[in-house]
Amino acid sequence: MNLVNLADVPKYYTREEHQVNAVTFLGEVLLDTPAKERLHLKTATDWIKLSSSDLDWLHKQISIETLTTFTRIWRHLTAVEAEEDKETQAGLVEYYESQLDSPINKHVVCNSVSHWMMYCSIKDVNKPVDEYVRRVMRGEFGRGSAKNPSIYWDVHTKGLRAYDLQTRINSSGNFSKAIAQSEKGILTPTNICHRGHINNQRGGHVVCLAGMDGDKIKIFDPYGELNYITGVSDLSKKGIYSVSKGNFLKRWQGVFCESRPN
Repeated sequence: MNLVNLADVPKYYTREEHQVNAVTFLGEVLLDTPAKERLHLKTATDWIKLSSSDLDWLHKQISIETLTTFTRIWRHLTAVEAEEDKETQAGLVEYYESQLDSPINKHVVCNSVSHWMMYCSIKDVNKPVDEYVRRVMRGEFGRGSAKNPSIYWDVHTKGLRAYDLQTRINSSGNFSKAIAQSEKGILTPTNICHRGHINNQRGGHVVCLAGMDGDKIKIFDPYGELNYITGVSDLSKKGIYSVSKGNFLKRWQGVFCESRPN
């Protein structure tokens, strides 16, 4: 689901019943948070009158779970449509790939495998990653002189183009945009610091955002299940798990792969 940006709400607010219900829902939540004092809110509908800068700030403070509920009310989604959203996310499991199954360089091809998962989710194919990894590591898509071409994001822009998929590297640090893309059923490659304690991180790793699981972020991790506190991966476990938004963002490096229309 593509979540509503709160800064856009005043532009489209026409006081339709479902819009009023959505605004009131969020306002009642805000009245029980520190935002009430910071933004001088007195009623459940006061926030709709805030400036764009205040709404941008507010959008970043709200949990994904709350924003998802607001979006569903705002768009007047039925229970059936909401259930279809859940089914879309569940259906992504068939596209999961483990880099540990890669025929070559299995400990260093997380970027290749994550981009291939994105390709499969968009093209709706369940095709092994082997061929793509071999082509990347041979330097067919650039960086052929590098020890590990897979780590370079521009390689995968060219690589996926060879499979008729247009993408671009988004280094804006716009997490809302990244998670919104994944909510559409697109496995979205993004990078994190995956080693060391959460307060002393190092390393670099690429995983896929796979939408929301309640108020947590669903992750497809090609290297197994990562403990976001300790920075230790359990390679014996399939890398499909959920992590709190706070812990994820502490490790997030702000780059993701954005799908573009062909």
